[in-house]
Amino acid sequence: MKRSIGLLAAGALLLLSCMGCVSGDRALRNSPAGRKIEVRFDGSTVNLWPLYYHSGDFTSVLWPLFDLDSRGFAVRPFFHHDRDAAAILWPLSGWDHSGGWALTAYWGEGRCGVFPLFHSGKFHTVGPFFWEHDGEKFTYLGMFPLIYYWKPDNWFAGPVWRTHDSGGLFPVLWLSDDFNLAGPAWWDYDSGNFGLFPVQWKVDNFNMIGPAWWNCGSGNWGFFPLVWNINRFHAAGPVWWNYGNQSWGVFPLVKISQDYRIIGPVWWRKKQPGGGFFPLFGLYANGTRQAGPVWWGSGEKSRKHGFFPLYWYESDADRTEFNLGLVLFMLNRSGQENMNWWAAGGLAGCEKYGGHLNWRFWPLVNYGRGGALPSPVLQITDDEHRDRPQALPDDRYTPFGKSFGDGREWRNVTLENRKTYVGTLLAFHETGTSRVWRPGADSATLDQLRCALDDMERNLIQLDNGRNFTEARKAELRESLQNGKKRIAECGEKLQIALSLPEKKEDFTAWRRLLAERFCTEVDFLEHRTLCGLTSWYEQFGDEYRGQFGMGAVIIRKYADKSDFRLLGFLCREKHDGDSSEYLYPPFISVKESPGRCRWSFLYRVFSYENNDGRKSGHIFFIPWGEK
Repeated sequence: MKRSIGLLAAGALLLLSCMGCVSGDRALRNSPAGRKIEVRFDGSTVNLWPLYYHSGDFTSVLWPLFDLDSRGFAVRPFFHHDRDAAAILWPLSGWDHSGGWALTAYWGEGRCGVFPLFHSGKFHTVGPFFWEHDGEKFTYLGMFPLIYYWKPDNWFAGPVWRTHDSGGLFPVLWLSDDFNLAGPAWWDYDSGNFGLFPVQWKVDNFNMIGPAWWNCGSGNWGFFPLVWNINRFHAAGPVWWNYGNQSWGVFPLVKISQDYRIIGPVWWRKKQPGGGFFPLFGLYANGTRQAGPVWWGSGEKSRKHGFFPLYWYESDADRTEFNLGLVLFMLNRSGQENMNWWAAGGLAGCEKYGGHLNWRFWPLVNYGRGGALPSPVLQITDDEHRDRPQALPDDRYTPFGKSFGDGREWRNVTLENRKTYVGTLLAFHETGTSRVWRPGADSATLDQLRCALDDMERNLIQLDNGRNFTEARKAELRESLQNGKKRIAECGEKLQIALSLPEKKEDFTAWRRLLAERFCTEVDFLEHRTLCGLTSWYEQFGDEYRGQFGMGAVIIRKYADKSDFRLLGFLCREKHDGDSSEYLYPPFISVKESPGRCRWSFLYRVFSYENNDGRKSGHIFFIPWGEK
């Protein structure tokens, strides 16, 4: 069963990797899209949406059944062609110049196969058999999961195995250069330790034969569990004595020491006030008095009292602890900044520590940095970068993906964010702040400098902590440090940074703080999903955004000086491209505007009007008029 599950998982991953090479964007379009937002006057817009639409190089008929543009066409759901990619009944099949798949068959990039029957590529499989051949010899071969052969001194066949320095028959035999095991017997040639589990044992100075044991180094010995001789402590059955602190007793009835006397339930202190009859009453060393389930006590700055198990209370100058009914309510305060309380066995609670706040009323809501059981109704998590003043952009981020944006990549680091989950998967909302390189900054050099600082600091830490490193390894690290200094110096010269080259941890912090203050800026971001994005999603990074709502009924996006708004596909649309704009209004009205130009039409050329730098023209029932 486990093997079948593993094979299915591997097959699914393999098919997904194949599908990744053939895009399904065209097959899954929920409205005529295209990556670019541009307003063009070189062609008329014919808007009879959804029966027919034409603008520029894009044409659709009976959307979403058919569309055509310069990249290809689609006849949904039967066939689509997009540049060099094509598919029949996507996602059941798809192919492009690099390969493709059809049902469970796949090919491309030097590999092919039919899952789960066989695979051929860098390695080969036929059913449970697998191997790899480099053209001259087998690199490895085997039969999953029983046999694996890599080289003469590295293989296994069922329970029998062999490596370059060990071998055995699992689980009864293990033979190696140092540790060896044969059934219950084991031995170690290097240390001279040996044993016969569980009756005999020799580990360094410790020896054991059955219940008898002794230590040749310390002189301790015993006969488990009756006799013990450990330094100055001795025991014979229930009787014990200790020459070190002059105490003795009979377990568990009697204990006689220099300070305490215990005989059955009666106890008293010899040198200080204190004593009692357990569990009825007692006077303890810290001033606490007890009578049955009640106890109380006080000091110069502290007091305590309680009634077990109903409640207890303890307080001093820096700490307060209160408990009601063991699991009903608990309050704990330490200092002025740290406090926590919980009720109903932890289902409700609040924690405040180090300036951070967590609280919960589970299962309705849970807020904070995590750690508690997530709420299935409303989960809110806050997070903040622990090194915020010196955090530098290190994650690659393409705003809105390559299908909707212009392909620009940002380097960013998240400084703080808040995530809200409603109903676990029903809705997700995230807001936060990221740090990015300033517009116009030499981001390539800044990335090189950031990597050089990270590499040099890591090598310096390894060199400081690597007392057991070989001289060759230390020399390699010193050479890496020198190369790192050269890289930092070169980047610092390009960026006109006057700081001295880093030598210790504080220097790296100073460099990063300077880069963050001088070359970085902070932007806000937002992300929203409902039903994992099926019904709506929205992303915003700085002033740029994209999103869709109502399962694609409304689409909005904006990046740079371009923006686009669509309602029900092309039924209603407004887009802007710099100084140019285009509007589509129902029923079938199209308007385009740019400096010096204006064009509008109804039902293509049933009625149209154009003003091109004062030259006016148009159509009335397809009859042209005006200047061309």
